[in-house]
Amino acid sequence: MTDDNGVRMTDDKRERFHPGEYIKDEMEARGWSNETMGERSQLGRDLLEEILSGHRRVTRLTALCLANAFGTTNQVWLNLQKQFDEQE
Repeated sequence: MTDDNGVRMTDDKRERFHPGEYIKDEMEARGWSNETMGERSQLGRDLLEEILSGHRRVTRLTALCLANAFGTTNQVWLNLQKQFDEQE
C-alpha cells in the first residue's frame, strides 16, 4: 500500500524505498526480465542493475528511458527519486 506521495506504508510506518524497488515491481508485474527491461528502456545492463539495487539515482535521462519503457511520464520516476532523497 502506498500513500498519496507514493511512499509505501506498512503498519502506519513510512518506509524508504529506492525507485529501483518500484521498477522491479513493475518489471515483475509485466513478466519482464532484466534483459527485456534493458531492451525496452535502452539502459545498459550495468546501469540498470545499479538502479535496481539502489546504488544509482534516477536522473532525467534515465527517467525518460523508464517512461518510454513503461508508458508513463518521466515525472513519475523523478518524483519517486525526489521523495526517496527527501526522506534521507
